Amino acid sequence: MDSLQNTDFRKIFIETGQLILKEIPFNYKNRFYELFSDFEILRFTDKQTTKNIDEAIVYLKECHDKSAQKMHIYLGIFDKIDKELLGIVSLYHIDSKHQFGSLGILLDKKRWRKGIMSNALNAFLQFCFHTLHFHRIEAQT
Repeated sequence: MDSLQNTDFRKIFIETGQLILKEIPFNYKNRFYELFSDFEILRFTDKQTTKNIDEAIVYLKECHDKSAQKMHIYLGIFDKIDKELLGIVSLYHIDSKHQFGSLGILLDKKRWRKGIMSNALNAFLQFCFHTLHFHRIEAQT
């Protein structure tokens, strides 16, 4: 439990052979808006499409704030070479007492079926279970 309490969620940095998972900086706001304004990308989530860039900025700030308060972990999936924001992995409804959280995922539809999310999720879940010592993580569909 100490690892969970002592980890700054905004500074989490996870690296794989092809990807980097880290907080999404505000200079990616346009790309963040592109992802969150696409109904097809969001159709299996409970998130509504953002209607404009200002709405996307507000949501990104909320993600940063909730991470700072240890309410959730919200990481961008970045291509290691070209630094493009490809998607998001998140853990929300974090219960630090029971070391539990709910998984959220989102990936640019141009990147579907290329193993990117499998790669990102493997690294993210390894981090959550082995570094933060979560006992249970659920994904709702």
